[in-house]
Amino acid sequence: MAQSAPVPDDLAASAPVRLTDLARQVVRVVAPDELAMVDEVAAAWLAGDLDEPGAGGGPAGTVGLGWDAAPLVYVIFPIVTGVVGQVVAGQVERAGRRWRIGRRRRHDVVLDVALREHADQLRREALKQALLAGLPAERALELADAMHAAALRIGGPGELDGDLM
Repeated sequence: MAQSAPVPDDLAASAPVRLTDLARQVVRVVAPDELAMVDEVAAAWLAGDLDEPGAGGGPAGTVGLGWDAAPLVYVIFPIVTGVVGQVVAGQVERAGRRWRIGRRRRHDVVLDVALREHADQLRREALKQALLAGLPAERALELADAMHAAALRIGGPGELDGDLM
């Protein structure tokens, strides 16, 4: 599997990056024509108004019917949240604390620069979650690569602005 382009080692930490910033960058790479929808979908996701991918109750539930059945932006938020939550939860549990993702109340959490160290794990989990959500393998890989590249840029110059690939 091809991986995203390497990121320079001299990236310094700067302003905080939020979960929605990461999702926005993934949308920018994978579905740039849907970028205008990000703020609206982010608000709906954080309010708990969007279903999990494959749940069948809303736009995200129709993704398994085909890539174009629903805008990808509806699927990116649950996938990014789930993947980051899984990776962060694993790290926090190893530190002896418990971290939870609330099902009803979601938060636009600030992502730590240390998440860059787990970019490969994020990529693997994103690929797995995208496939489970019903995305075709090629598109799931594209989403996973975009998330990997975005994670590597956390804390870098310009944060997550600009092109990744």
